[in-house]
Amino acid sequence: MRASLAVFVGLLGLVAGYCLTGLVAYWIAGRFGMSDFEGGRGMFAGFVAAPIGAIVCLIGGAVVGWHIGRRRLTPTSLLLVFLLAALTCGLAVGLWEGG
Repeated sequence: MRASLAVFVGLLGLVAGYCLTGLVAYWIAGRFGMSDFEGGRGMFAGFVAAPIGAIVCLIGGAVVGWHIGRRRLTPTSLLLVFLLAALTCGLAVGLWEGG
């Protein structure tokens, strides 16, 4: 149960981290004078900055989700959380591409 909660909270963190980091990176890049010629600022935000924020928030969300149950986090349980998250994402992509 704790592992599935950690996966769920981690995936929520992944989506929220991607969106928030992308928006903030787009805004900051505009403030620093990055050109939006041919969508350069948007591609920077979507393909460079946002995936970094998504990975950081995935890890943070998984750790927070695991600690919600007040159980101590061990390397084995952390590996289990990431394997379940990878399996869930892989199944979602497989269903999306196959359907």
